[in-house]
Amino acid sequence: MKRNKYIPSYNLPLTGFSLPELLIYMALFSLIGTFIWSAMSSFYVTQYRINALQTLTNETNLTLRKLRVVLAQPPQFTINEEGNCIDLVTTESSKIKSILLKNKDGGDYYAFFTDTNYECSSIGEDAARISDYIFVKRDTDKEKLLIVDGKNPKYIQFNLNSKSTNSDLTSAILTLNQGLWMSH
Repeated sequence: MKRNKYIPSYNLPLTGFSLPELLIYMALFSLIGTFIWSAMSSFYVTQYRINALQTLTNETNLTLRKLRVVLAQPPQFTINEEGNCIDLVTTESSKIKSILLKNKDGGDYYAFFTDTNYECSSIGEDAARISDYIFVKRDTDKEKLLIVDGKNPKYIQFNLNSKSTNSDLTSAILTLNQGLWMSH
């Protein structure tokens, strides 16, 4: 009869990791994971800000392009006393009578509106918005948002910047061109 040899577990060779080795490996993996996470997070935030600035730039350029088309048509224009609206002399090719800078709920952000029915003095709520509320006053010492250049009356200066505040409360500010030439 053969006898089973029972080998007690304390005689087996030890395999696996010791507790100090496990703690060291866990610390190394958590450090590496933290560095990777922070790099990815930084990349994501930077990409988000770049996209927000690009969107703001596109919206500003689109608004200026629309304004150039509208302002290229009339032979004459006047800016109202408050400096936030332009009355245009309508022609056959342009039916727009006024361009208004209007703020949202009395806040700091403005948008451009056009109206085909009324002049600045009686512009209504049915004015068509041609931009988002992305414009803010550049120089707070000046009262007016739109100023006719004293040296050249065909040049309208903007006292505006375009600005966007992201959901993470960071701001992207884009300096607006100084103004637009009125062509005849």
